[in-house]
Amino acid sequence: MEFRIYRSYNDEFGDDGISIKAVVCMSILKEIVDGFKKGIHNFGSLITQLINTILLSIVYLFGVGVTAMIARFAGKDFLELKIKAKKSYWHTLNVSKKDIKKFYRQF
Repeated sequence: MEFRIYRSYNDEFGDDGISIKAVVCMSILKEIVDGFKKGIHNFGSLITQLINTILLSIVYLFGVGVTAMIARFAGKDFLELKIKAKKSYWHTLNVSKKDIKKFYRQF
């Protein structure tokens, strides 16, 4: 590879024929482009967090909220938090002998 050397009175060109002004302009342009890339990345991260928060809030409100309201209207207590006047809170477990064929088709 051969490089031409241009010399002038003010030594505007370097040893490889590239103008010093061009090198300075390219370094400034590179800084601007890198700053723009970082700004776009930060903006994208911010928008992603905002959209995810909004979408997950909507899903939670409609999914969990509506289910909870329907369960409350139906009188269903999923966690069994209501205090009942019982002698014991233990649940009886029906452990009776079953036919062996029922164990093969559990689902």
